[in-house]
Parts: sequence; C-alpha cells; structure tokens
Amino acid sequence: SPLIELLKEMNRNSNNITANILFEKLGGVSAHDAFWKKFIAGKKSGLRMLNGSGGPVFVGEMKNYNMATCRDVLLVLGSMHDYLSDPSRKFSLADVLSM
Repeated sequence: SPLIELLKEMNRNSNNITANILFEKLGGVSAHDAFWKKFIAGKKSGLRMLNGSGGPVFVGEMKNYNMATCRDVLLVLGSMHDYLSDPSRKFSLADVLSM
C-alpha cells in the first residue's frame, strides 16, 4: 500500500505495531533525532522519541516514554499540513490523520 494509506489506517485504528515498524524502518531513534535537529533548527524543543507507538521503553525496571511539548506537536502538524497541501502532492492533513 502507498505510505499515505498506511498512515491513514494506522492513525484511524491507533495501530501501534505499524507505528513502531515505520519508526524503525525509517531509522529509529538516531534517524529521528537527526531529522528533528535539522527540522527544528536550533529552536527550543522538548521532543524525545523512543519508539513509534508512545508505549513505554524499559531501561532496567524504569519506564521511559516519548515526550513532546505542545509547541512541538503544533510544529509537526503545521509542517505536515504545508508539505501535504503542496499542489504537486494533492493531499491534505485529513488524508493522513484520523479526522
């Protein structure tokens, strides 16, 4: 299936397995961190992604979770909107998110 369809279905059903697989196939934590540093370009950010699902990541007995500020979420959503609504792509944010 095209990625846009996978994302829509993943979000519609809150499919954490697909989210984790995509996160890992796209390079995992290190690839995400590198992308985010380039994307955020020195602005303050509290974003920390440990997996694609948001479920706990255990280090010993300690649970660690993904973290994001409201500002981070709005930056991501705004960028997704701009990217998807580019006339050359002919998509919208509604094509990806469960709206």
